[in-house]
Amino acid sequence: MRTLELNQDWGAWKFGDTDAVMTFSARTDGKAPSVNNKTLTFEIAKGNATVRQDYIASAPGESDDDGSTVALHTSDLTMLKPGTYSVELWITDNDTKKTSVYPSDGFCSFTIDENTMAVTDVANIKTMTLEAVYSDLLQKIDAFKSGKPGKDGATPKLIPGKVTKLPANAQPGFLLTPTASDPNTYVLDLNLPQGIQGPQGASVKGPQGAQGNDGLTPNIGDNGNWFLGATDTGVHAQGPKGDMPDVSNFITSATLAQNVTVINAAIAKRVTKEDFDNLQTKVDNNVQNTTKNAGDISNLETTVEDHDKAIKQLQQQLSNQNDAIKKLQESVSKLTAKPNSNSAIASNVDSGLAKPATSEAKPVNSGTAGASASISSSTSTSGSLSTHGSLSMPNSSK
Repeated sequence: MRTLELNQDWGAWKFGDTDAVMTFSARTDGKAPSVNNKTLTFEIAKGNATVRQDYIASAPGESDDDGSTVALHTSDLTMLKPGTYSVELWITDNDTKKTSVYPSDGFCSFTIDENTMAVTDVANIKTMTLEAVYSDLLQKIDAFKSGKPGKDGATPKLIPGKVTKLPANAQPGFLLTPTASDPNTYVLDLNLPQGIQGPQGASVKGPQGAQGNDGLTPNIGDNGNWFLGATDTGVHAQGPKGDMPDVSNFITSATLAQNVTVINAAIAKRVTKEDFDNLQTKVDNNVQNTTKNAGDISNLETTVEDHDKAIKQLQQQLSNQNDAIKKLQESVSKLTAKPNSNSAIASNVDSGLAKPATSEAKPVNSGTAGASASISSSTSTSGSLSTHGSLSMPNSSK
């Protein structure tokens, strides 16, 4: 809803006051309207503006930057006499020519009061005291006679301006703006309501006219032009010969037939639904076999890992046994190199291994054929080492 309110409690002002400014607040649903690229015009009517004839004047409006207030200068209302007036604010878009009227319901009003002189035209009153004015008026009344005709005023020049079309129920308006080059020349802008569309008129069909004469049948003359009767129109009946088309981009009938044969052969070999189902079954079986094979491979990899671990353990045991054999061989070599007088050592010493005398000795192959040894030892109570045993070693010819 659009509203228009007079600010600062200015409901009335004195007639002849041309140095006052009335400010109005225009709102659309409580918000200030946009005034960018808009023409603001105050339309003024007498009283409550009940009939079209009550409209009497227009005056330009000036807005601040944000459009919160719109000013109406009393200097633009010198044509109004004391009384109460209704006012509307018309905001017209300069591009679309659409007009918004404030307020949307009723009118805003202001009052012009009489001044102390109780006159309605102060244009010719000189600057003097009230008593002097009254005395001057009495003298003029006493000496009242038919005055001499006054001088003709300058006839204003009107230049047509913009014409804005308004809705049919809107009030008309105009705006006179003096030009900067000539104050006596005015630009006249009109705001005119569109007339209400009248009812469609009755359709009247007149009598059928007399049949006209046969027209001339066009024909082609000897020069190839169209003729109307004997008149040469100068228009050729046949257009100019066209260029020979480039046939390199066209397919020959033989090639087309060959392509059709290939297409038909492909259609004949098309896969049926049964073939597709069989193929799908094979694919599914292959997927299942692949999954099973993947499981078997995983099991084989686990078995190989277990075998690798067992081989490593056996290799470690073999290495430990070889170390033990080497140590025993070194001990035997020392015993052979430094025999003890209290020991009985056989002349045949082998590089094989012998278990202690408490157990049965088993020969150990150390790479020398026929090597065997038996060692028994005991320790006397006096701490001397007593060795009893026999060693058998192969004869060496070297």
